[in-house]
Amino acid sequence: MSCFRSFRNRRTAQFGGNDTSQNSIKTQDLLKAMDEESKVSHKLKDSQEEDKEVIPNLHYNAEKAGMASIDKETIQKKIIEASKGSSYYKKKQERTEKAKAKAKEWMKEIRKLKSNRSYWSKVTKQLNNKASDMRSKRDLSRTWIHVDMDMFYAAVAIHDNPSLKDIPIAVGGMQMISTANYVARKYGVRSAMPGFIGKKLCPELKFVDHQHERYKEISEIFRKVLSQYDPNYESMGLDECNLDVTDYLIKNGINDDQGREKLAQEIRDNVNKATELTCSAGVGANKMLAKICSDMNKPNGHYILPHDPQKIEELMANIEIRKIPGIGPVSQTELNELGIEKGKDFLDKAPELYCIFEEKTVYRYMRDALGISRNVHEDVDPNYHQKSISISRTFRTIKEKAQFIKWIDTVAGILHQNIKEKELMGRTITLEVKDQHYNLKSKGRTLRGSIDKKEDIIKEACELLNEIWPCEPARLIGISLSNLIKKSEYTPDKSIGKYFSKPKNTQEYHDEMNRRFLMKTSSFDASKPKTRVPKEKTNSSKTARKPVKKINSIMNYKATKSENKDSGRKDPPLVPQIISHIQEDHDSKSEKKSDKAKPKASMKKRRGRPKKSESKETKKGNNKSILSFFTKK
Repeated sequence: MSCFRSFRNRRTAQFGGNDTSQNSIKTQDLLKAMDEESKVSHKLKDSQEEDKEVIPNLHYNAEKAGMASIDKETIQKKIIEASKGSSYYKKKQERTEKAKAKAKEWMKEIRKLKSNRSYWSKVTKQLNNKASDMRSKRDLSRTWIHVDMDMFYAAVAIHDNPSLKDIPIAVGGMQMISTANYVARKYGVRSAMPGFIGKKLCPELKFVDHQHERYKEISEIFRKVLSQYDPNYESMGLDECNLDVTDYLIKNGINDDQGREKLAQEIRDNVNKATELTCSAGVGANKMLAKICSDMNKPNGHYILPHDPQKIEELMANIEIRKIPGIGPVSQTELNELGIEKGKDFLDKAPELYCIFEEKTVYRYMRDALGISRNVHEDVDPNYHQKSISISRTFRTIKEKAQFIKWIDTVAGILHQNIKEKELMGRTITLEVKDQHYNLKSKGRTLRGSIDKKEDIIKEACELLNEIWPCEPARLIGISLSNLIKKSEYTPDKSIGKYFSKPKNTQEYHDEMNRRFLMKTSSFDASKPKTRVPKEKTNSSKTARKPVKKINSIMNYKATKSENKDSGRKDPPLVPQIISHIQEDHDSKSEKKSDKAKPKASMKKRRGRPKKSESKETKKGNNKSILSFFTKK
C-alpha cells in the first residue's frame, strides 16, 4: 500500500494535483458513501457468487487453433470438477486470488486520483497527445511474416506413425501436456493443461512421448527453407520464426498486398515440401501484427493484414488482450479486474493505467492497442536490447538427481542453440525447478565472465542444482541467461584468474583435483614427520634485513642507519627527510601522553630530546626540506 501511496504522490506532484478544493472533497465524500453501499451489497451477494467466481479462476483459454467451435462454459465446468482439490487447482486459485487482491488495491488508488479533477484532466490530455504522436510516427514501410508449424510435436508423431491421425492424442503425460492434435482440441484438450484434466475431458485421449532429437532434425529443415527469404530470421522456438521479407519483396518487384499474398503461399508450400508437415502464416507491417495474424487461419492457412492504419486499429480494437504477445494469464486477470478485456480498452482506460503503472508500461499498452511495434531486426534497432533468454520443459515427474541432470542437459542444449543463433553471451544464469505441487524453486548467480558454450551452461546449472538439492519430485526444469551482450562485444576478464588453467568440463575438473591430491599425498611421508631445523646465528656484518612491523621500522630508522652504512646500502633521497619529520611528530605525541601519565615536576628528559623551541624549528626545517624536494624540478 505504501508503494501505491508514494507512486500517487509522484503523479500528483507531477501534474500539480495537491489542490484541495471543495469540489474534490465533496467527490471523495460521495465516493466513500458509494463504497459503503457497495460493501453491504457485496456481502449479500458473496454466498450466491462464490460458485460462479471459481469458474474464471483457472482462466481456460480456448483461443488455440481448432477450438473455435467448442462450448467454453461446459469445458470450464468439467475442468473445475476434474481439478478441484488438486495441487494444480490450489496453485491456480492462489495466483488468481493474489491478482484480484492486487487489482482491488489499484482500484482504490484510481478512485483517489480520479477525484482530483485538475490532475485527471491533465493526465487525460497528456495521454491523448501521446496517442496522436504515436499515430503520426507509425511506420508501415516494412513487411513481416510469422510462420508457425501446426501442432508441431503432435504433427511429428502423426508423421512417423500415421495410425494416430484420426484419434485424439497429446504429447506429454498425466502431469502436463505440451501440445494436442486437432481431434483432441475438439474436446477442449490443449497445451499447458495437466494430463489428468485432459483425460477427464477426453477419456479416449492417447499420450505420446516427446522426441526431442526428431524435433530438432525437422526444425533445421524448416529454418533452412525460411533462410532463403530472410537470412536474419528471428527464431521463436523450434516451430516458429519471424521474417522481415521487405528486401525480398522489393528485389522481386512484388511489394504490395498481392505480392505478399503470393509470398506467404510460396513459403508455406516450400515448408510443406521439405518437411511433409503443414504450417500457418501471418503477414503484417511489424512483428507483433504478423504474430497475431498467424493464428487467424490456422491450421494450414495464412492471413494478410493490409498496411492501412484504420484496418490495423480496427483489428486491435476487438482483439482479446490474451492474444497480444507479452500478456499472460496473471496479467490478464489483473487487467480484466480493471475492466480491460479488449485492445481498445487500453486507450479508453489509459488514465486509469497511468495511476498505477509506470509511464513506459502505459505507453507500451497504448502502442499495442494501436498496432505499433518493432519492425526491424533486433541487431538493427539501436533502442532494442534483449534482457534475457529462458527455456523450460515439462515432463513426467522425476525424483532422482541423475534425471534432473539429464533434463538440465536437454534444456541447456536448446538454450545454447538460441544464443548461438543470436550470437549472444550471458553473465547471469538462473535455474528453476517446479515440483509436482506446482511450487517453484529457483537459484541464480552472476558469473565473473559471460558464457555461451553448452558445457559451461550445464556446469553452472548443475552447481545451482546442488545448492537447492534436495528437491521435491519435479515436473519442470528451466534455465535462463540474463545480462546478455553480443558475442562480438565481449572482452574476456583480464584479472589474475585468466592465468590459471580452466577445465573444459566437470569431469576434467574432478580429474584435475584428484591429480593434485595424489601429488600432495605422494610427496608427503607420514612415517617421517617434517621438523624445522633452527638456523645458526652468524656474526656477519652483512646481516639480512629482518621483517619487522611498519612502525618499528620507521622508529628504528636511526638505529639501522649505521647498519646500512656498513652494508653499503644508500637510502633514497626523500627517506631521511620524511623519517625525520615522522620521528619529531611521534616524539611530540609520546611527550603529550607522558605528560598526562606523570606530574610535570617528576618528568625526566629523554636522551637526545630537543627542547620545545628546538623541536619547532626542527619541524619547520624538515617541512621546508620536504616542500623544497617536491617543488624542485
